[in-house]
Amino acid sequence: MYVRSTAARRTLRGRRQGRRIFAAPPSPIWWHVLLFGAMMAAALMAFGFAAPDCGAAAEDLSQSRGRLETLARSFKYSEKEDLQLPELPTGCEATAISTLLRLHGVPVTKIAVADAMPRSDGDFVNAFWGNPYAEDGGFCLAPCAAATANSFLSESCVVATRGERLGDLPLPACVWITEGLVEPVAAHTQGSYTAFFDTHCVTVVFLDDQSVHVIDPLLGPTVYPRDRFETIYEETGGQVVYFKEL
Repeated sequence: MYVRSTAARRTLRGRRQGRRIFAAPPSPIWWHVLLFGAMMAAALMAFGFAAPDCGAAAEDLSQSRGRLETLARSFKYSEKEDLQLPELPTGCEATAISTLLRLHGVPVTKIAVADAMPRSDGDFVNAFWGNPYAEDGGFCLAPCAAATANSFLSESCVVATRGERLGDLPLPACVWITEGLVEPVAAHTQGSYTAFFDTHCVTVVFLDDQSVHVIDPLLGPTVYPRDRFETIYEETGGQVVYFKEL
């Protein structure tokens, strides 16, 4: 079984700190959070927010499209909920999905999502292969993540697809890349699906011609070069999860 190495994650985390693209010089995390919040709010207003139009978003909320848009614009980044460490050393998928749900106004925690995710000792398409709480945990792909997200909704608003162009995605969306955008190497196959070393899931908030703005479960608000990000996204199969529009 292929498992993620926590040591490798820590090494890559250190390397990727240099990949953050901010106009200001290094500063405390609260400044990065404020800056990212401002960028996200501007993007949501400029490009529109793909709020679901598929009935109640959550069992206890029954929110309308307008309510979801309002909640999305008031989204508050949280280190506790939007960073996978320390609780979920291999739970980037659960963390990214919880961020996606919260962006749509669904009040969930990363722990609740991790607990709701089905687990397996061999199936990484429809379940999480391993344990996201373990340092030598595992991974899952988009079908498992979408099914888990839908378990928190009154209707199946979340879909998993493959092969869509990055620029065509309704944002926000969870996409699969590799940690540090390293060149992907095939690790396992299951039917028509392939998992790669070292698979990673992030929540894309918006993008422009040069950059992809994400909430990365390992790094928090991060900006990646679009060319490289798009290349890795395509090479790993274009795995994506997002809220559908009816």
